[in-house]
Amino acid sequence: MQEVDFAPLRLDGAPSSWKAKVLLNVVGELEASVGYVEALPEQAGGYRKAGLLMMLPAYETILLAAQQLEDLFSPHHSVKISRAKMGQCILRARTMAGDNQAIHAYSERMAQQIRSELGMISAKA
Repeated sequence: MQEVDFAPLRLDGAPSSWKAKVLLNVVGELEASVGYVEALPEQAGGYRKAGLLMMLPAYETILLAAQQLEDLFSPHHSVKISRAKMGQCILRARTMAGDNQAIHAYSERMAQQIRSELGMISAKA
């Protein structure tokens, strides 16, 4: 925040490069969270679903934020996934809970979409 003189806290905006850096940092944290969900035993389906119900909406929210980069940290800032999108996340969590490959593929696909939105198609932060 010091880097941008705390402007985002005042909803005074920030340079797009800084906003992209923040979103990419979150993507990195989400990518790391995949390993935690995958490490849970398959018999712990409820815990796996719970982990996915945090991870999947977070990816969708960050994608939406990347698509609305110009408005982030401004008075027009509004990043909230729709109920329909949340419903999709719930269904995905149910179907993916026992499938580490599906979880990993979803994470990779979403991270790539976010990087693409930020103009960083081949870069991994």
